[in-house]
Amino acid sequence: MEAAGFTAQVIILSHTGQISAGYAPVLDGHTAHIACKFAELREKMDRHSGKKLEDGPKF
Repeated sequence: MEAAGFTAQVIILSHTGQISAGYAPVLDGHTAHIACKFAELREKMDRHSGKKLEDGPKF
């Protein structure tokens, strides 16, 4: 079964450059490696507190 889309909270461990809508990473979930494309960034969160920093960030 394939999904047309999904909403996820993503934690970026290491990345050089900026991530924005249209970015196409390979996501790892358990033993799967899935090619995805970010349609939009809904919010940016503080990695330590989990508090919302920004709605609809460009990157």
